[in-house]
Amino acid sequence: MKPQQTFTGFLADLRSGKTLEELDAAMIDMAEMVSETQKPGTITLTLKFKPMRRGNTMEITDTVKTVLPQYDRGADIFFVTPENHLTRYMPRQQDLPLEAVDQAVVPLRKAQ
Repeated sequence: MKPQQTFTGFLADLRSGKTLEELDAAMIDMAEMVSETQKPGTITLTLKFKPMRRGNTMEITDTVKTVLPQYDRGADIFFVTPENHLTRYMPRQQDLPLEAVDQAVVPLRKAQ
C-alpha cells in the first residue's frame, strides 16, 4: 500500500509545482508590502475539485488571489464655482497685482 499524500506534497505536485511557486512569490510580496505599509493583506488559495466521468479521477483547478495592502493616498481640496466647476483657487478671493522685480546684482561685502 502506498503512503497517503500530504497536503504539502499535493501542492508540490499540483501543476508541476507552479502553484507552490506562485504562493511563494505571493508570500514574499505580501511580507514586503505589509512591512512597508503596516497594513494587513491576504493570500487566498482556492482549489476546485471536479469529478471526471471515468473511474475514480478528479480534475483539480487552482486560483491564487492576492490582496496586497495599499499605501495611503493623499486628498486634495478644491473649491466649487457658481457654475459647479472645481478649481484650486477660491472663487471669491481677489487676485493680488504682483509684478516681477528686477534682481540687480549687488556686489558682496566682506564681514568685518
